[in-house]
Amino acid sequence: MPIRPLSPRTWSLIRSWKAPSKRALGCASPALSRHSRLPLGPFSVSKLAARIARASSDQIARMGITRSRAQTLRALAGAMANGALGLETQAQPETLMARLMEISGIGPWTASYIAMRVLGWPDAFPESDLGLRKALGGLSSRQARDRAERWRPWRAYAVMYLWTHASGRNE
Repeated sequence: MPIRPLSPRTWSLIRSWKAPSKRALGCASPALSRHSRLPLGPFSVSKLAARIARASSDQIARMGITRSRAQTLRALAGAMANGALGLETQAQPETLMARLMEISGIGPWTASYIAMRVLGWPDAFPESDLGLRKALGGLSSRQARDRAERWRPWRAYAVMYLWTHASGRNE
């Protein structure tokens, strides 16, 4: 769940964070988006990342997030707040994914999802995603990856299509 001083796309990963959650951390900002209820602008985003990094796991857990995820969130926010990790859209996706997976609690699926949704990388492919594998007829992760090779460099588009199709929202 990236918090970053970058493009608005990253906020799609934390849309479930409502204003009350931010108030619980003391992160409420007067500059809120009418639709997402999240701070706008790079200054407020970097402040939010720093505050999340400083929050205790207990504070974050009170928002309904498990302790292990709270620790991952704090580590990610800390890396972003201190500049060790930037989610710039110009970043090399493979490099960013490798750096993300160095953070305890972030695995290949999360790194792929961030590359797809935050960076807008058109070739991201979260091969272990259960919904994706079901949409492909119950394939294993390896089989899904092999099948998706022919979709390069647009695999993320195929993922979005398959997720939409599998959810029945394609009417």
